[in-house]
Amino acid sequence: MQPNDYQKLAARTECDEEAAMKRGDNLIATRLSHAAFGLSSEVGEFCDVLKKWLYYGQSLDETNVAEELGDLMWYVALACNALGLSLEEVMEANIRKLRQRYPEKYTDEDALESNRDREAERGVLEDESGTKVGCSGNCPKGHCKREIPIKHIHGASGRLLKEYKGKSSPS
Repeated sequence: MQPNDYQKLAARTECDEEAAMKRGDNLIATRLSHAAFGLSSEVGEFCDVLKKWLYYGQSLDETNVAEELGDLMWYVALACNALGLSLEEVMEANIRKLRQRYPEKYTDEDALESNRDREAERGVLEDESGTKVGCSGNCPKGHCKREIPIKHIHGASGRLLKEYKGKSSPS
């Protein structure tokens, strides 16, 4: 399965937009907090499986590990959808950042905070014009530089929800 197909399929099971708006007046904040709280909960469940294996002498339940990793992916997709970001672009940007941080491979030396070049890392997350990764290119000039205004995000998230929930799912 391709990352963006997964993202679209995950959106089918996201909470109802109208009901979410009744719980808060800011849809993007509601959707992002849902993703954040869900990620936190699922990390706990993932850790619990590892705890039982490492400390209680139980066998590693690989089926449960895979289930929890899938649940984590769902919440990552939810966060990407809320921000109008492509999961594939987020993944690619993360690899570019890691290549900047660790040019050859991971080293303890490169991992030291004092050796990180945060400006260079941020640079690989933006193109030459300063556009943030995941920007659709349809935003008003300058909107995607450094910080995305909430108004712009809300428009993107609403558009993506309609696209993902309203059309047929990828096969």
